[in-house]
Amino acid sequence: MLFTASLLTACAAPTARNNQFAADHGFKRTEILGAGFTHVVYQSGHDTNTDARWHVYIEGDGKPWIANKFVAADPTIAKPLMLRLMSSDTNPAIYLGRPCYLGMKDTPPCTPLHWTHQRYSKQVVASMVAVLQQLITEHKIRNLSLFGHSGGGTLAMLMANQIPQTRSIVTLAGNLDIRAWSHRHGYSPLTHSLNPAEQPPLPASVRQLHYASRNDNNIPPEIIKPVVKHQLNAEFIILEEPDHHCCWQRYWPAILQKLE
Repeated sequence: MLFTASLLTACAAPTARNNQFAADHGFKRTEILGAGFTHVVYQSGHDTNTDARWHVYIEGDGKPWIANKFVAADPTIAKPLMLRLMSSDTNPAIYLGRPCYLGMKDTPPCTPLHWTHQRYSKQVVASMVAVLQQLITEHKIRNLSLFGHSGGGTLAMLMANQIPQTRSIVTLAGNLDIRAWSHRHGYSPLTHSLNPAEQPPLPASVRQLHYASRNDNNIPPEIIKPVVKHQLNAEFIILEEPDHHCCWQRYWPAILQKLE
């Protein structure tokens, strides 16, 4: 019984810690129904100026697998990079939770497929777009930037064409070619997931900044660069210091400044 209780506490801990971090930084937490899925959203503020540029943060894949063999019971990451980056952002910002993350894993229609092979499916993308469109209407947003790390960068690229208010995208170690990524690591293909590398280029009106790191063994620059090359208004930047997860915080103020 004690072991079971400890296991349940450990499973709940990532979501609880994220909620506490958000509360400590004054973020408002809400649950919003998208296209079938319920999403957790954190918001850092409200700006009545309709010309304000809103920043939308999308987290990476978290922990969909354990040791690359067993499906995780909960994919929520304990120390979400994008939530921490948002805490240093002075713009009005939205942290857009992915389907089945942040305590939502047992809500219909969630299944483990939605954080493994179907993590970038049409169903997932449509639900995230639906939530963001509700927030755009609520706050009368006319200009926004999409920010994504790793798989969050994948989703940002897939969402942009469906959000007319998108003015720019920033990806950090974005998985922009999921087929090349799976092949590189010997993973099974992400069946029923959409691949940014196989989508039409985004409009030239959307400015794109795509960052990679030479020290990233998960999504190295050679996964990202060919996709960026075929975009219309995109810049590819290689950094020396970060790896896939570490140290992006040091660069974030300069990245935001470059974007503006």
